[in-house]
Amino acid sequence: MLRLFGKMLYQKLIASIVPDLSRYQYLFISPDGPLSLIPFEILEDPNGEMVIDKIKVSYQSTGRDLVGLPKNSSPEVLEPFVLANPTYSSKDNQMSLPATQAEADLLKRLYPRASVFTEKQATVERLREVDSPRFLHIATHGFFDADDPNTNVDDNPMTRSGLILAGSENEEGATRMLASEATTLDLDGTELVVLSACESGLGKAENGEGVYGLRRALALAGAQSQVVSLWSVDDDATAYFMESFYTKLKEGKGKAEAMKETKLEMRSTERWENPKYWAAFVLTGDWR
Repeated sequence: MLRLFGKMLYQKLIASIVPDLSRYQYLFISPDGPLSLIPFEILEDPNGEMVIDKIKVSYQSTGRDLVGLPKNSSPEVLEPFVLANPTYSSKDNQMSLPATQAEADLLKRLYPRASVFTEKQATVERLREVDSPRFLHIATHGFFDADDPNTNVDDNPMTRSGLILAGSENEEGATRMLASEATTLDLDGTELVVLSACESGLGKAENGEGVYGLRRALALAGAQSQVVSLWSVDDDATAYFMESFYTKLKEGKGKAEAMKETKLEMRSTERWENPKYWAAFVLTGDWR
């Protein structure tokens, strides 16, 4: 059903407006409502070609996101800040993510001056200390609790989505950072936040206002762009994706370009060719 809807959507909303996407370098998509939760790159034209075959894609919460983007990074912006492979508290009952250690090791290798915190050090308290890094990479479990009108749970999507990190030894410290708390992080000047976390891009899709959740929180905190996921992603596939993506960034490629090349690379391999392994990750905000 989604595949059929996707084809119709692409043909009517994109092909009719831009007959030949290959003539352009970038496609900026500001989807409304539930469309914010669809990876447009995998939609196909009548010839079976995907959007990603033709153009680099960047998502925007609203058209306003294209206005006033910074020209250059501040020379004072610090090296990457990384939280990965947390040691989860027993009260959170989360499966460990050992492959995320490879992501931390990769970033330390690419950026030797990066601040990297793993296992018991990958805590909420540590994340609150972040101070305008160039990149913020968080590899852990994310969550989004759907609104249930039959319960007394707060229906604010900013308090129903967030990240799960390591707990203190006595398990009394906070182990979850809600999206509402993430708005207070110091990300002024941060070029990119990567949430290598399942369903980190979910939230409540509001007409005309994008997605309320971690996406909105990080933008409010100052992040110029984000990479988030729309569904649960295989642990090993995520590690592969991140290694390819960051390596291309290190080579000097733009974020949208690195994203496209990484997805096409995975699509061309037998193990990861299924879009379920790579299409979940989407780039929002500054594409450069």
